Amino acid sequence: MSPSRSKKADLRGADADLLKIVAVQSGDPRRIRRVLDSGEPLPPSLVPHLIALLGADRAALEAMRGLRAIASQRPGALIDALLDVRQSRVIRRRLARVMSDCRTPDVVEALLQAGDDDHISVRVQCARTLFLLRRRHPELQVDGERVMTAVRKEIGRGAQDIGLVFTLLALVFPAGPIRVAYRSLRGSNARARGFAMEYLNGVVPPDLRDKLAAVAERLSPKR
Repeated sequence: MSPSRSKKADLRGADADLLKIVAVQSGDPRRIRRVLDSGEPLPPSLVPHLIALLGADRAALEAMRGLRAIASQRPGALIDALLDVRQSRVIRRRLARVMSDCRTPDVVEALLQAGDDDHISVRVQCARTLFLLRRRHPELQVDGERVMTAVRKEIGRGAQDIGLVFTLLALVFPAGPIRVAYRSLRGSNARARGFAMEYLNGVVPPDLRDKLAAVAERLSPKR
């Protein structure tokens, strides 16, 4: 192939990528769907534009679908955006959801870091994504000490979302019993609640027992 013909082919590729970027930047879900459903690989240059669309409710679902399609190939861009506090909490929360399709130690580390975000919605989604990743890929390692530090911080913040506390506990202790304990504590059966607290007292560190009991009491239907 002659140099001139090669240059023309490269330009056609660049033009195609530019058209995809323009379609995504339009925010029109129909145009975005045409790009995503074209059957062609999404170019890396599209990633920042899809991330920006996560903050737009009208196009967020399509943006998330596009990012999921390339998340495993481009986790670094997602990680950088997740940890960038200049991004809105809505974008960071939706990025954490997208990252449930990644399964690398770097992603786990990023979710642990973002799990200390100032915004409760981001912390909740990071914990949920970590839980999903561990369930789908048990080989992934999550630092139990860091998770327990997060549990202590959540309780120290007043446990705004009690479900978050139990999601974090399920990352450290067997998930099945933790989920049963959570459901029991939300129920009205005093005996089941007692068994749930007995189980929790047997697994959590001593310094957390009284604090966790106070949090669990807030789950009582009587409250």
